[in-house]
Amino acid sequence: MKRVMIYLGIVALSTLIFLTRAGSGSSSSYASPPRMVVLLVVDQLQETQLSSLAPNFRHGFARLLNQGAVFTNAHHDHAYTVTAAGHATIATGTHPSHHGIVGNAWWDPHTRKWIGCVTDPEHNIVGKPDAKGRSPHFLQRSTLGDWLKQAYPDAKVMSVSIKDRGSILPAGYHPDGAYWFDYKTGEFVTSTYYRKDYPAWVTEFNHRRLPDTYADSQWAPISSDFSGKPPWREDASPYESDGIHTTFPHAFGDAPGNRHPEFYSEFACSPFGDQYTLAFARRMIEAEALGADETPDLLCISLSATDKIGHRYGPYSREMYDHLLRLDRYLGEFLDFLDRRIGAGNYLVVLSSDHGALPVPEELQKRGVDARRVPVEVLQKAIDSVAAEVTAKLHLPEKPFLKIVNNGLAVVLSSQAEQAVPRSRVLKALAEALRELPLIEDTFTPEELLSGDTPPRPFLEAFRHSYFPQRSPNILVRLKAHVLIVWDRIATSHGSPYAYDTHVPLIFSGPGISPDRHEQRV
Repeated sequence: MKRVMIYLGIVALSTLIFLTRAGSGSSSSYASPPRMVVLLVVDQLQETQLSSLAPNFRHGFARLLNQGAVFTNAHHDHAYTVTAAGHATIATGTHPSHHGIVGNAWWDPHTRKWIGCVTDPEHNIVGKPDAKGRSPHFLQRSTLGDWLKQAYPDAKVMSVSIKDRGSILPAGYHPDGAYWFDYKTGEFVTSTYYRKDYPAWVTEFNHRRLPDTYADSQWAPISSDFSGKPPWREDASPYESDGIHTTFPHAFGDAPGNRHPEFYSEFACSPFGDQYTLAFARRMIEAEALGADETPDLLCISLSATDKIGHRYGPYSREMYDHLLRLDRYLGEFLDFLDRRIGAGNYLVVLSSDHGALPVPEELQKRGVDARRVPVEVLQKAIDSVAAEVTAKLHLPEKPFLKIVNNGLAVVLSSQAEQAVPRSRVLKALAEALRELPLIEDTFTPEELLSGDTPPRPFLEAFRHSYFPQRSPNILVRLKAHVLIVWDRIATSHGSPYAYDTHVPLIFSGPGISPDRHEQRV
């Protein structure tokens, strides 16, 4: 089937251009554009998770799946599939190679420090002068929100997420508000990049201390009826969570009045984190009068709990099953609120995800898949042996320093080594030797990624789309499929170019959009 490359930001922009023409008197079946576009990004949601549970949904997901244009074969087309890269791609309609957000953070070889993708030392968190601020200043391309404001100067653009990057990147350069969760206080905060103080409604919302009402409660299944079919699995697996707290119910403390020392982080790693985010979004719509007039507004909502639950328990765990059933209800309540507040035919909803996730390796092994969980120390030891081998082969005066960074390796050479052998030759030799390691399928050097003469090979274009010279690793690495490298205790993760990480939902629902299912790859 012919591959169709459509990016969410471009599709949404095309919708807005069409509606702009409608509102200006061009021939159209609409008297005016929708009053609001709602961009819903469900962090770490595979299309197969959504489609496999479709018969179980009764509310928000069911409504979107039944009433929307559903693209069942939507994929991100960059190799390093993580939150920041996915959100920036959705918002800009470009690859990380253009928008510059190659990861949640990147490593600076000069300072040998990590740089967060939205950190901004020129600003601080509002009301907290000593807390480093956040902004989109690393983003190299404008976003849907910026385009909307160009078309409609009076349009409002606002964003909210548990994660800072989940709110900041979709909102673009000039939103009217971007808010995210403070894991220390349990409040939604913003940065002085956006404003100097909080609107009264944000202060009032935070003063309600809604997360604290869960301190003495627990997360129990919404229903004892578990009807998930494989790969969905029953509760309790030794590789979940800390290996101890693997079954329902999950408490937020050891006893009443003795809550978890990192309670707000635990709260965010539950369905109630998404419920809280949607409650803030509802208050934002009311207080900021979003969708209240004929000028279209944009509301970006990134729901982070799915990602946190997926990392801790796995994408097909009993916990994820329960969470998605709850999220179905939460989204149904939110859509009903939009119907009452704005009108059912007056807003457009776009739902997608920033990435998927690798099913838990041990579960894949039970199904005969060659999947592996590998401590990072094992990979690092193998890489160090390669560095020693190349040092001897090229007669380098000192061994290169190789650091595992995102989807590749940072390579630091001493000045003596760079004078002895051209850097490009060292990188080529390292890349060739790394390909011989049993965990690695392929490697890519900057020369291969930037040259138009590189012979085609699997995933070359995806790695090109992830490569931004100033921020990417010096050698990009494609691990073998179903290999999970672990730094700490997690059930699983993501970040590969394989379908389990790239295949995400894509649904458009609203005025002028006919319910249909589209199977072409987009």
